[in-house]
Amino acid sequence: MKKTRLSHFFLTLMLMVLCLVCFKCTSPFFQDDTTKRGCTPLPEGFSNADLVGTWVAESVTQGITDTLIIRADGAYKQVIHMKTPPLDYEGDWEQWWFEPRPNGTGYLHMQGMRKCAANPEVSCEWINDGSVPQADACESKWMDPDPVGESVLVVYGYSILDPNEEISRPFALTLFRGFESSSWRYIFMEP
Repeated sequence: MKKTRLSHFFLTLMLMVLCLVCFKCTSPFFQDDTTKRGCTPLPEGFSNADLVGTWVAESVTQGITDTLIIRADGAYKQVIHMKTPPLDYEGDWEQWWFEPRPNGTGYLHMQGMRKCAANPEVSCEWINDGSVPQADACESKWMDPDPVGESVLVVYGYSILDPNEEISRPFALTLFRGFESSSWRYIFMEP
């Protein structure tokens, strides 16, 4: 009887280990940054027109909002409000363009974009000069070559959508500051 119980225990333990290994292989939460864990591809039928509208990223705790107003004519405007240090920035109309990626995501190139909201240690006067690499966590790589004079947002779909909730844009615009889990994400607000 004792031998049978011990056999059942080891069989159960082996099944649990097998389940954990299977879960680890399929779950991005357990994969390290050197793997190509990927991101959810953009929805079928995605086009540049889906990017048009007002997008907002914010840090409520720090009192920061970063708004992108994207027009269909290839121009965008960035508006940043920061509580500390106090800053109200409104940029000129700059150019944007979209680059589809082989993995089903895309790059939104933003000429002259400021990163001071995403990283308050950076001056709002600074525009990417190539000295700070830009990351694509979806492809687990640094952008090469680093596009000088612009910032690149990675555009990818939401991995989990609630079928009961209507989302007008089932994707996000994301500025990866590196291969971290706390990216700077813009959410669609209005057309």
